[in-house]
Amino acid sequence: MIKSVQYILIASFLFLTSCTFYSPDLQQVNRFDVEEIKDGKVKLIFDADVLNENAFSLKIKKSILSVYVEDEFIGYLNLDKKIKLKRKRVTHVSAPMTLTLTKGMLLKLMKILGKEEANIRLKGDLKGGIFFLSKKISVDERKKIKVPKLKGGFNG
Repeated sequence: MIKSVQYILIASFLFLTSCTFYSPDLQQVNRFDVEEIKDGKVKLIFDADVLNENAFSLKIKKSILSVYVEDEFIGYLNLDKKIKLKRKRVTHVSAPMTLTLTKGMLLKLMKILGKEEANIRLKGDLKGGIFFLSKKISVDERKKIKVPKLKGGFNG
């Protein structure tokens, strides 16, 4: 029994180390909206189409990233639910997120919501998984985005 488990682990290791990994590619952003601002927390919805060219499904687990807007730290972004990207296809992803603001950032955020575009930086460890294996991937991404419009209400 123990030998068969060892053989399975060795075969899994050889299989996983011989695979080529392709980073998921964001094909199209369908929706990026601010749902609600309440008690220093901003509820966001991000809908997009993501291409996973790998021969295996990927899971992006609940993670926390630091958020910088115009090179100023504004808070932490929490991915509220796990995302699964199907293998060798484009997957429509709907990801609810919560941005927890640091003190004094609510007023600055309201100024940013009045702009057309903003420079955003996400930094931290993203938790992902393949099969039964999981790993933290260091992320430091900078993008210029169109600023979402407030859909819900302001209950701050």
